[in-house]
Amino acid sequence: MFTVLFYGSVQAQAVKTKADVRSMFPVETRDLWINYLSGTLDGKHVVDMIIGTDGHTCKGLYTMRSSGITFMFEGHEIDKQLKLVELNSDFKTTGFLFGNYDGQKFDGLWMNVNRNLRLPFNLIYVNSFEDFRPLNNGYHNWIQHYSGKINNEQCTLSIIRENDVYTCIVKQNNVRYKDIMPAKEGRVIMLELNFPLTVLNKKWAVIDTLNLDKIDIMHLDENGYEILTPFKRDAGLVLIVMNILIISPGWIVSGPFQGIKNLIFGWKALSGTG
Repeated sequence: MFTVLFYGSVQAQAVKTKADVRSMFPVETRDLWINYLSGTLDGKHVVDMIIGTDGHTCKGLYTMRSSGITFMFEGHEIDKQLKLVELNSDFKTTGFLFGNYDGQKFDGLWMNVNRNLRLPFNLIYVNSFEDFRPLNNGYHNWIQHYSGKINNEQCTLSIIRENDVYTCIVKQNNVRYKDIMPAKEGRVIMLELNFPLTVLNKKWAVIDTLNLDKIDIMHLDENGYEILTPFKRDAGLVLIVMNILIISPGWIVSGPFQGIKNLIFGWKALSGTG
């Protein structure tokens, strides 16, 4: 894809999905994570990527949105560092990609075959390619209360975002578990959930910060296939500015408010977590 700027044209491909990348790996591959990424090449051109990795082997494809031209890639992952070879539709090497990929961001350099031209690229995790927004327009202070079932067991997940920190509280079988982790930037974020003795252990919460009505719990099944289970929002508070508070499902309250901690009392009364 990137090489469309410098090489002969390659016929545009049909719209690709995660299934296309899954088919690049042997059927026996386990612990395979496949994600959609969108971002820019050289800070100008919007790029859509589907990337799969099992922690060792990395394969996928990516498309220049302006032209619709798709290229494949394959290579290796070592400690989140990717070294990839770009291939055209004839499986000829047309470039290289090097960078750091942590499951949410892929930042690095594209190089041509002669390695005398380098362009930076910056890609982030997205739910789909339809509405890529490179800037984070999400809210920085909010509390949300979600519930759902995993393996037919009911549980709740409360998430508190206060500036640069996330607090996650899981409640299952009347027992509570709590974890605190640094906040991550981007429209769509993924929080790693490590709550032993709960159905959310070793899973990921996928949050679209511009749509807090639900979250997806992501995990792998016994065959290594990715599963997304939606959790619906039961209640929530969003501090838009220091004097406006939105309470799901639609109340607006005037302040002033001095921070999310001062709103905990309202959250407890609303969600029953007190």
